[in-house]
Amino acid sequence: MDQLAIDLAIIPPDEIIKKIIQLNKQLTYKSPTYFNLGEIDYLPHITLAMGSVNARDIPKIQRRLKQITAMHEPIKIVVTKCIAQKKPDATWSSNLALQKTKALKKIHADVMDAMQQFFTGESSENMFITPPAINEKALRWVAQYAKTSAYDKYYPHITLGKGKSPQIKLPISFVVSRIALCHLGTHCTCRRILAEERLQRASQKNKKSH
Repeated sequence: MDQLAIDLAIIPPDEIIKKIIQLNKQLTYKSPTYFNLGEIDYLPHITLAMGSVNARDIPKIQRRLKQITAMHEPIKIVVTKCIAQKKPDATWSSNLALQKTKALKKIHADVMDAMQQFFTGESSENMFITPPAINEKALRWVAQYAKTSAYDKYYPHITLGKGKSPQIKLPISFVVSRIALCHLGTHCTCRRILAEERLQRASQKNKKSH
């Protein structure tokens, strides 16, 4: 596989992953061809950057990711809304919308800046993990993410899946430190972690206390 469809993504803490998986299970849409979120495969995540890269560049990307995470402290994530959107095929898609904080915008921009030299701008099914077959929208997202969804157009969210989600008590807040380089599957799901780093810069408050 010469090129891979990848996502640089924030991985929530374990207890939040479990809550998101439960929400995914309660969605109204059920189909054997769709995905169920899990703790290892179809991992809940917050996209920071998405695109296709040459497989030989993965070690370089991991080194850049390590450099970026060393400059950022763990980030507080706030879930502000649960949004259900009706699709042209009359089905619904649900996601958790996140507060677009300064810290989240900054790490998104840093990751996107670093990835520009690696993204090829191409997209084809053989770059993804299959089966199941890759949907057309996933192919477009990977090819066009840098143009259509990055920087000022960045919409931080956690995809729940297809269907209307149940009512949940908001806001929900949690702190994240895991940043993963993931190989994508259908619907731009995170199927496999290729590399992972931790946000590790000490906060200014902690520095002053020493």
